Amino acid sequence: GYLNIGPSADYVFHITYAGTVVILYFDTATTPLIRISRSSGMQNVTIYLTTGRHLMRLYFRDRKSVV
Repeated sequence: GYLNIGPSADYVFHITYAGTVVILYFDTATTPLIRISRSSGMQNVTIYLTTGRHLMRLYFRDRKSVV
């Protein structure tokens, strides 16, 4: 989906996971901002986003099926 950003700034994304694979992309990037394939934990990542609309693609799956 799309994320509408007000002021241009650094934004922090926090992901908590347990037994999953998580991949997060922004806009047309082919390299993920976050790629996790561990059993559990949490990860914070900061990205500078400009004012306006940004495509955010979040993919995840548990160890048994794709969601």
